[in-house]
Amino acid sequence: MINMKFRFRSKDWHNLLVPEFTINAIYIEDRMVRVFCFDKEINRVIKAKKYALPKGIIEEGILKQPDQLKAFLDSLNKKLWSKEKNVWVVLALPSANFFTNILNLPDLDKDRFYEAVIFNTQMIAPISLEEAYFDWEDWGSLNVNGEKEAFIALGIKKQIDPYLDVLNETGFSVVAVEPLALSLARFNNEFIEKQDPVLIIDLRSEGIEFIITEGKKIIYFDFDSWQEIFGKKVPKAITLEFLKKHISKEMPMLLNFYSLKRKQIIQKFIFLSFDAKLANALIQWIYVQYQLSPLEIKLPLNLSRVGRDWFGVIGAAMRGIIPRNQDTIVSLAPVGTEKSYEQHHLLRIVSLWSKSIITVFSILVLLLGVISNTFFNNIENQYQKAVAKPLDQKTIEKETVLEQEVEEFNNLVVKIAQAQKYEKNWQEILEEIFNSANSSSINLKRVLFSASPANNITIQGQSSTKESIVKFRDTLGLSGLFIDISLPLSALVETSDGVTFSLSLQI
Repeated sequence: MINMKFRFRSKDWHNLLVPEFTINAIYIEDRMVRVFCFDKEINRVIKAKKYALPKGIIEEGILKQPDQLKAFLDSLNKKLWSKEKNVWVVLALPSANFFTNILNLPDLDKDRFYEAVIFNTQMIAPISLEEAYFDWEDWGSLNVNGEKEAFIALGIKKQIDPYLDVLNETGFSVVAVEPLALSLARFNNEFIEKQDPVLIIDLRSEGIEFIITEGKKIIYFDFDSWQEIFGKKVPKAITLEFLKKHISKEMPMLLNFYSLKRKQIIQKFIFLSFDAKLANALIQWIYVQYQLSPLEIKLPLNLSRVGRDWFGVIGAAMRGIIPRNQDTIVSLAPVGTEKSYEQHHLLRIVSLWSKSIITVFSILVLLLGVISNTFFNNIENQYQKAVAKPLDQKTIEKETVLEQEVEEFNNLVVKIAQAQKYEKNWQEILEEIFNSANSSSINLKRVLFSASPANNITIQGQSSTKESIVKFRDTLGLSGLFIDISLPLSALVETSDGVTFSLSLQI
């Protein structure tokens, strides 16, 4: 992962110097695809679309017909993003593709705490870490026993990869993957309840999901599909009486589980459904049956008309407006997704500011041209008149100063002309560095630029072997873009994680 962070004290300056890409949210369920996007602020919505999927493409959250989904998403991309080269998305998927848990660990130093998280995850994970995308968060809260909490999440690779392959092939670039339950927890924390525990019951066309949250934290989630409940004999219509029966079976276990695990009780709930009439009936029944209070939902004006079945994809879209260097939420996707975003982001910054610099220099050239036609021509006329007269010592000194000023001006014009060629070189140079690093299995940490005394680039990174670092140096040398490449032996440092290095380039 490339560690390039541009930080400024002023938020406005940060947004100006490091413009973020617009990131959409896509939620894919068995029979529906939803798209939602904020224009970098919650009060500005630029996309809210939903499209039905034919039956059988996705079953119980698992992609069964990738070619059919590929054709659908290709058409969707051309329809909604016809003018965009890269469509960046946060992908929310059904919970059947994920596992989560909470670890209670001693308050250790950073490295030992990380090792404890990995060890304990391996002990309790239902699949091996090699078969999963794994991520975790340090919640940092200490319980009564002086232990810290770590939230762990695993995504099943063989079920997530088909989605990622289809999205990549149809022009989408995924920056994060998360379960729907996490998206709903984020929505609840932002708009409904930030502190107290909440039970979220999400009734969907393919089943019913129970989620317990504390603010934006997921404590528990479980999805029951209709196929899981009924087997092959799923009825055409799910009745109110059946839902009451199933909820009655699940509710005592959920409430008891939470009170034992968290030492407090749930008193509030939210019921989400595409069917408002059915939702209202069940909200009233749960209130009477279990003495849980339904939470009042008051959304901002620009979201006031959305149905409750949109809450999940809106929660995913909220992640899209978090600056990438501040997004520490678990993401169950390959590391390359974050790396790709950083590379495109850096190229965009270089392109934007090189164009700005060239524009400024071009204006200076025009101004200096005007000055030349007025000021220097006037001086030249005076000088020609003075030539006809005998020169005294004072005049000779003035002539010398004038010649120096003209020479300095000509040198400035040459430098400005050279600066106009700078933009093309940066694009080519950065792409060569990133591509050479990828082909040589190099993990870049920092890329530093210096314009003085020469145009130098310092690259700091890490690899598993010295041979791959030498290969990286040689590949850069073959590109013909660099005057000099320096990789002294003293810059190679072996550590427990591999070999770190510092390489200097002159362009």
